[in-house]
Amino acid sequence: MNMRWRQSKVFFGLALLVALGFCQDGWAEETVSAREFQKLKEEHEQLKREVQQLREVVARRREVAPAVAPEKEPVSPEEFGQLKEKVDALSPGLTKFLLAGYAAAGYTDPQRAKTNSNFTANFNPIFLWEPTDRLLFEGELELELEDGKTETSLEYADVSYLLNDYMTLEGGKFLSPFGIFMERLHPAWINKLTDKPLGYKSGSTRLVPESEIGAQVRGAVPLPLFELAKANYALWISNGPTVQTSATHAGELAFANTEDNNNNKAVGLRVGFSPIPEAEVGYSLLRAQVGGRADADPGVHATLQGLDFSYTRDSELLKGIIDLRSEWIWSHVGAFNYGTGKGAFSNDRRAGYLQGAYRPKVGGKLIERLEPVVRFDIINQPSDAPSSQDETRWTLGLNYHLTPSAVFKTAYRLDKRKGTQDEDAFLTQVAMGF
Repeated sequence: MNMRWRQSKVFFGLALLVALGFCQDGWAEETVSAREFQKLKEEHEQLKREVQQLREVVARRREVAPAVAPEKEPVSPEEFGQLKEKVDALSPGLTKFLLAGYAAAGYTDPQRAKTNSNFTANFNPIFLWEPTDRLLFEGELELELEDGKTETSLEYADVSYLLNDYMTLEGGKFLSPFGIFMERLHPAWINKLTDKPLGYKSGSTRLVPESEIGAQVRGAVPLPLFELAKANYALWISNGPTVQTSATHAGELAFANTEDNNNNKAVGLRVGFSPIPEAEVGYSLLRAQVGGRADADPGVHATLQGLDFSYTRDSELLKGIIDLRSEWIWSHVGAFNYGTGKGAFSNDRRAGYLQGAYRPKVGGKLIERLEPVVRFDIINQPSDAPSSQDETRWTLGLNYHLTPSAVFKTAYRLDKRKGTQDEDAFLTQVAMGF
């Protein structure tokens, strides 16, 4: 009901009352009943209230109507930045915090009669905190079942400071920048298969560290000579690995590095080159003194080198997404006498893998959720070492993507080991990122 109609009702009611007053003598014989008079009076009062409400609405609108402000000169970026800092400093609860992570449950059925099948489960919460636009914190805990207990470990916890668009300083415990697997591929919901490739796997087959405790500087820069090319780099210093001297693991490197066994620190470098956004090739180097003060030759050093390649593309020709990965690692530990009866010998170990995956984008929803994967990995170890077990593996997998961050994986691993029994196995896993 608009204002003009409501005012008309009011005027009509008043006119009716006046007419009744003037015609009171002429209606002497036809008087108005008390009920009709009371009803008319109530309608009149209701109309008066509605008119008053309309007046109040108009008054409020006039009060809040924006006044025409005089023109002002635009605020400079410096003034705006200073004002923003003052407002942020006075406003509580504006620091950004995010809880992310992933979880997985798996089943391994070895095809050896003497090895038991086993279920596994792990949960990895990741904490991200951004106190300012330049200061960042990230940390990850791993909770997994081991020997009937829940084991908790600190995967990484580091603080980063963004110096500029091309350089970041980082300190604490961080994922090793050596190669690409640990930094980019190891989370269960990202890894295409249920386990890690040889060279990164736990035990005597691990040739490179999973994490480092120290400091690093890293970043990426565009390459003006190439339209889409860019380069990235990471340079770090950390507690180095230690060489093991026990009879069963002589010559192997241990990467726990919570404490260094000498005053010499490990120095690492990785450089990557991307000629196009879909491809990257990288080179990694790590040099460290690994002998401890109590060793017969504390000056023994280790040199690790690695090459990595990755290519991911949404191919119109192949009607799907192809994902290719490869890494090759060379580990050299200087000659040392471990007391094994074979005298001093150098530890030269090599490992690598080739992996390919394809996810179609045709054939309907069921087919588009499938992703076949194949990986070949290998490790060669020195013949004089106690754990001189050369090993090759073929792993054939098929993934079903439940959601973009949840996947059900099945795989069969064909394993061949030199000097010991093979370990073929059937593997399944459900992994979810959040």
